[in-house]
Amino acid sequence: HVYLYEQGGTARLWGVQSHTLNCPDGCPTPQQVVAAIRPDDPHCPRTSLLCLENTHNMRGGLVVDPAQTLAISELARNRGLKIHLDGARLFNAATALDRPVADFTRGVDSVMISLSKGLSCPVGSIYAGSQDLVDAARRTRKLLGGGMRQAGILAACGLVALSDPSAALAPDHRRARALGAGLSEIPGLAVAEPQTNIVMVELESGPGELVQALVDAVARHNVGAVSISNQRLRLVTHAGIDDAAVDETIGAFSTAMEELG
Repeated sequence: HVYLYEQGGTARLWGVQSHTLNCPDGCPTPQQVVAAIRPDDPHCPRTSLLCLENTHNMRGGLVVDPAQTLAISELARNRGLKIHLDGARLFNAATALDRPVADFTRGVDSVMISLSKGLSCPVGSIYAGSQDLVDAARRTRKLLGGGMRQAGILAACGLVALSDPSAALAPDHRRARALGAGLSEIPGLAVAEPQTNIVMVELESGPGELVQALVDAVARHNVGAVSISNQRLRLVTHAGIDDAAVDETIGAFSTAMEELG
């Protein structure tokens, strides 16, 4: 997410050059991390930060096991790198593996967790790290014009969202699996079994514009989907999606595929 969906902010705002790694399971291997560290050469930018994501959005909400995070974090730290974890859906990962969320942050220097994705808080995220990092983040937020007055009522919503996250997220995961199973039975669609609440749907064949045509077709049946490539679209289950909505979504896709031939 920090690379794809923030308008190149790392480069535009901070002069940072990103180096992305292809990780089919959503997490780089220790060998990939070592190979990506730039040499100490004035021709090269210094490698100073490793960014991870859990769950991994574009890999279909895949869960990164805490052992993977800890192993590469220790390796990165031994080579002088800091580690940031984009944990927007970290409670989904914890729920999927039935582990405490603290297990997923061992070894990292900082983490961001969204309270409005899955946990049903109307707005808000948490940034956590050392006191020095949090203090620096507050100053940076102010530099960028951030900050919100009278935010106590939103903080109260956040406390409610954090009261029992797994109980809130487990039904989303169950419905995502049911949705994925139903969609996979529709001719022309391929769906990998979801691990959490994100369902990636691939068209097995057809022109590139067919994905957007499918998104538009299901929208006419009151189903919202997002096109993320010429062959893939994304669906997400959340607290506003009940069992009936899952069945209606499967029906909408079946009808839409028939309409599109």
